[in-house]
Amino acid sequence: FTNGVGMKMVRLEGGTFKMGSPDAEANRKADEGPVREVTVRGPVYFSETEVTNVQYRRATGKGAPSAAGKLAAQSEYRPVESVTWDEAVEFCAKLTESEKNQPWFRKGWAYP
Repeated sequence: FTNGVGMKMVRLEGGTFKMGSPDAEANRKADEGPVREVTVRGPVYFSETEVTNVQYRRATGKGAPSAAGKLAAQSEYRPVESVTWDEAVEFCAKLTESEKNQPWFRKGWAYP
């Protein structure tokens, strides 16, 4: 489905994967390990692409904090970047609130 701000959402069934970087990996940083098995219970939905500047603005009602996006041609369609953790949480909360009356929206569902 495509949500109210134009994000095409794709369904993934979930599964188990290894997350992290092996100790011997070239250019590995200390915070990239240890390798561990992670299970994601599905189904889960992900945006098919990164969130764009225009999608961010539609959800939050304010311009995206993108630094590079302000300089690029057609910046509204480029991925939003330079977003703080708090701004990302606000985006998800506002998107969840704006979508809660959609027919596909299920009780307890949210953009995390």
